[in-house]
Amino acid sequence: MENKQKKETSFAIYLINGAVATLLAVIAYFNGPELPIILGYFLLIPLTGLLYDYKICVFTSIVSIASYGLVIAYLIKQTAIIFEPSSLFIQLGFFIAATIILSWLVFKLQKTSRLSPVFQAQDKTRQILNNLDEGIILLDREGRIILVNPQAEKILGIKEGKILQTKNISQSPLDAHQNLNRVLLSGKNPEITAREEITLEKPCKMILQVATTLIKENGKISGALKMIRDITHEKEVDQMKSELISIVSHQLRTPLSAVKWGIKMLLDGDAGKVTAEQKDILAKGYRSNERMIHLVNDLLNVSRIEERRFQYKFAATSIENLVECTINEFTYSLEEKKITLDFKKAEKPLPPARIDSSKIHVVLQNLLSNAVNYAPSGSHIEVKVENMGDKARISIKDNGMGIPESQKPFLFQKFFRADNAVRMQTEGSGLGLFIARNIIQNHKGKIWAESEENKGSTFCFTLPITK
Repeated sequence: MENKQKKETSFAIYLINGAVATLLAVIAYFNGPELPIILGYFLLIPLTGLLYDYKICVFTSIVSIASYGLVIAYLIKQTAIIFEPSSLFIQLGFFIAATIILSWLVFKLQKTSRLSPVFQAQDKTRQILNNLDEGIILLDREGRIILVNPQAEKILGIKEGKILQTKNISQSPLDAHQNLNRVLLSGKNPEITAREEITLEKPCKMILQVATTLIKENGKISGALKMIRDITHEKEVDQMKSELISIVSHQLRTPLSAVKWGIKMLLDGDAGKVTAEQKDILAKGYRSNERMIHLVNDLLNVSRIEERRFQYKFAATSIENLVECTINEFTYSLEEKKITLDFKKAEKPLPPARIDSSKIHVVLQNLLSNAVNYAPSGSHIEVKVENMGDKARISIKDNGMGIPESQKPFLFQKFFRADNAVRMQTEGSGLGLFIARNIIQNHKGKIWAESEENKGSTFCFTLPITK
């Protein structure tokens, strides 16, 4: 797409060159054709060609020669000058030769000049920005808009020309200008690329993702680039998926609970004595049903998180007791795989933490479950609680398969499972770590993983503690 500004500049230069060539012809009519035309030719053509475009050089040459020829023809007709064919042909030959030589020189100079590449680079940059699917707004160091690409115009319902002429957008009553102002105010962090979601209500509801990147030259901020994406449809699809998951999960929960207690009664002999073979079959069914209940609970938790209905009830709680109780729930699984577990309490007394114990219990369950499931039989797991002053640090270390380096950035994303984990154990939803991260973040803590493939992993999280 050609730059509008370049079109206007080209038109202006063509117009000026044509006018100057005509003026030189008029001067030639009254003062003699040779001197003014030749001077104008030599001064005008190289300057405009070198600074902007060699095509303008050719255009000016043609206009100048045509004007010169017309003036001479008219003067001959009016017998103002004596017709000398040899002299006329020599002059025209000189102009044609000079045109070819100067055009060639200007074209070569244009490639090596300091000014021409700047125009070319700016034009190429503009073309790239204009053809992006994302909206782009470019700001100078003062925060003033200097560029708006067509996609940004379409998303925000604005026009670049009018925006560049508007001095104070924040004071404008127009909805489009107010929306633009909200985009400009987003991403104020001066150190990093900031991403922010903005919901616009007028003229229609729209959800935008705005990424702000600072432009630096020699360590100093020289401007900013805002990349805008309309994610309204994506959010609507996510909302529909969440609602579907919520409905399906609720409908599955009741029959799964009924199956669970029915099998439990049979295993306990409440419906009569069962043989060892029957008990083994029922135990397998019970474990499978438990996995289904766990999956449904994870789906419901994700649905509540996305709909912001994940309620928290904070109360002073002993973290060490909560960790110890959760570990005890895995006694059977640890014995089954012959895994030893070492629980190390904090060396300094740990004061109670104001947490939602049921939610932190979910985090511990997910992390311990991963450690047990992906650790080899006969291995070792270490659970440690540390007093870090204003926070408690809990770590769960195993010597299992570890996490591939390339997949670590996606570890806490929804439905993500590492390739080696999928190969080893096909069961799993990939929701546990996503839920754990959300819970820890809502407790104003941090969660991360330290891992090396084929050597093991350590999952750590912190919780603020009261003094």
